[in-house]
Amino acid sequence: MRRVCLVLVVLAALTGVGPGAAWGADVFAGHSGWIWGNPRPQGHALRSLEFSGLRGYAAGDFGTLLRTDDGGATWQGVATGFTVDLRRVRVIAPDVVVIGGRCALRRSDDGGATFRRLPWTASDTRCSSPVNSFSFPSRTTGYLALQNGNLLRTLDGGRTWRRRTAVPGTAVTAAASKVAPRDVVFVTGDLGFAVTSAGTMFRTRDAGGTWEPVLAAGAPLDALSFIDAATGYAVGAQSTLLRTTDGGRTWSARPVPVVAELTSIHCAALTCLATTLRGDEVLRSADGGNTWSSVVPATERLVAAAPATPSRAVAVGIDGTVVLSDDGGALFSRVGGRVEGSFDRLQATSAGTAYAFGRSGSLARTTDGGRSWDDLGAATSDAVVSVSFPRPETGFALDAVGELLRTDNTGLSWRILNTGAATPPRAVLALDRRRVLLVGPTGIRRSTTGGQTFAPVPERSVRGAALERIDRAGRALFASGSRVIFVSTSGGRRWARVHRPAGSPIVKLDFVAPRTGFALLEDGRLMRTRDRGRAWTEVRALGTEVGTDIAFNDARHGYVMVAEFGDDASGYVMATSDGGSTWRPQLVDSVALRRDALSAPSARSAFVLAGRDHLFATHRGGDLGSASRLTLSVARRAGSRTLREIRGRLRPARGGEQIVVSLRRAGSRAWLFATVTAASDGTFTVVDDVRTTTVYVAQWRGDDVHRGDGSRLLTVRVGRPASR
Repeated sequence: MRRVCLVLVVLAALTGVGPGAAWGADVFAGHSGWIWGNPRPQGHALRSLEFSGLRGYAAGDFGTLLRTDDGGATWQGVATGFTVDLRRVRVIAPDVVVIGGRCALRRSDDGGATFRRLPWTASDTRCSSPVNSFSFPSRTTGYLALQNGNLLRTLDGGRTWRRRTAVPGTAVTAAASKVAPRDVVFVTGDLGFAVTSAGTMFRTRDAGGTWEPVLAAGAPLDALSFIDAATGYAVGAQSTLLRTTDGGRTWSARPVPVVAELTSIHCAALTCLATTLRGDEVLRSADGGNTWSSVVPATERLVAAAPATPSRAVAVGIDGTVVLSDDGGALFSRVGGRVEGSFDRLQATSAGTAYAFGRSGSLARTTDGGRSWDDLGAATSDAVVSVSFPRPETGFALDAVGELLRTDNTGLSWRILNTGAATPPRAVLALDRRRVLLVGPTGIRRSTTGGQTFAPVPERSVRGAALERIDRAGRALFASGSRVIFVSTSGGRRWARVHRPAGSPIVKLDFVAPRTGFALLEDGRLMRTRDRGRAWTEVRALGTEVGTDIAFNDARHGYVMVAEFGDDASGYVMATSDGGSTWRPQLVDSVALRRDALSAPSARSAFVLAGRDHLFATHRGGDLGSASRLTLSVARRAGSRTLREIRGRLRPARGGEQIVVSLRRAGSRAWLFATVTAASDGTFTVVDDVRTTTVYVAQWRGDDVHRGDGSRLLTVRVGRPASR
């Protein structure tokens, strides 16, 4: 799928895992209706943490925001609607939170249910200098410090901003300077402090109109924190930890037991927690910062720590790690966790049960719809390439060297079976405890003795066929390779050839009924048959040729995994619930999704595996938020024989939504696309020079309130009226 320059004009408004884990709610991926299963609570790095009583928020990479209402014991994902890495979170009140990173700044006044953009710059994607820090001493008054040293103030909760005096010594005040403000905190509407990478601290008493130097630490200062108008802390490089008890007029150094750069500090009463740049330990004080000790609460790097109460402490970090303490930070326990294993593939048998498997005998199972996973482990050191469990306790695992294993006690023990195959089979399917089929690399082998003995299927056409997969659709079994499809309705005893789609090799075949199936081809086309292969038709409204995997439950509900959506190469699936007439993008993860790791066992339920062993599930069709609708129409451009205005509209809209408009010319199998911005009334227009029949489709991935949508296919025929 290529971005195109053929668009002449773009008009936006032509005017747990593990025992003991407890969860208050599913932790959504943050950008769609997929929930995290591994790791728990979720897998993106968390870099900032703040509490207001027991209500707390943790923010991090890929627009991730989590909320807790019980001091960190349980968490829920908050949909932010964007994917920028969040640098900071500031909690003004339990329901009022501000998040920001790079050029983006958002605010919620309802506990994260909805967000509004704080327009300090014209765009979330472009700005003169990124956000370094921000502080809101009240609901209406806030300050924003940019990397170049500029300071902005709002008096209306972030709706409008005005520039104040820049932080001294920064690039704004001295063009050659490389000094940047690291943090800014305002204790009241007028009294504030700023620390810089040069190790200087400045104070303002007139709302950023005038700055006065307070101290020079001799090493970069990274963070500030005040627990009341009198008591505050500053930390930085070379084990710098400073405390004031007179409202910031004077500061005294406090000794710490490590040599490190301190990057954050938060206190509640006399309990204080600080983190280091290395992230391998958390510093703790129980006497207001007079004395400190060091604890190591996790293997993963911890980036932020804060007490919710004097006794309840939380630390968060890389890979979504969350640890919790109920004794002020002396002893921590993990919240959630990660299932052991390194996974490459995934297969579901029902809406509740699925298996993930991969390298070094890795095998895990969920029985609660993907909310938690248990380590089964297969008795092999090689990669597991296929599994089949006809019953919860009875299963078969096939490894990369052709060893077939059977368990009758849910993976507690395994025994090796004799396949009789000269070359390693590619897939296993157990119809029940006795009937087992092995597929590939050529032919099919069948057992009626529970895998004790196998015999090749005798049909000559099957014996010499290159096969890779086997699947079942009701009573029918389908075995397939890149160039061939066979069907059996006799439990695998007899097989008949099925006509495959013409042209490109098959990447993935998925029959949902004995006569209805879908095929993803190597050239990117998605094909459908309703008569068991006698005729195949292309599902063109998908709007892309970069599909990598498919999973359908029935003729109407299914998913296509795609390598990218527009310019975004994150982990997307395209979902349909109308048989492919429209497709809506669903952003699942920041990293690419794994091939052969998408499964849809029911109309609303699906499972998917992403890189870094991230496991997700959905039981709502992958959607989150209220419905939206995208439509397209066409009109001739006045004064031109070939120019057409492709007019679109998104309802409802707030303005600024990024919509991918894709097109394909007659005779081509490649899609071209352009990303356009919707106006405040949801309209957008693309002008195209149409000299041959062309089809168009528009799609968007949704935001923090609305789920994504896709338009129906629009066909523009040269010399003929437009049709849909």
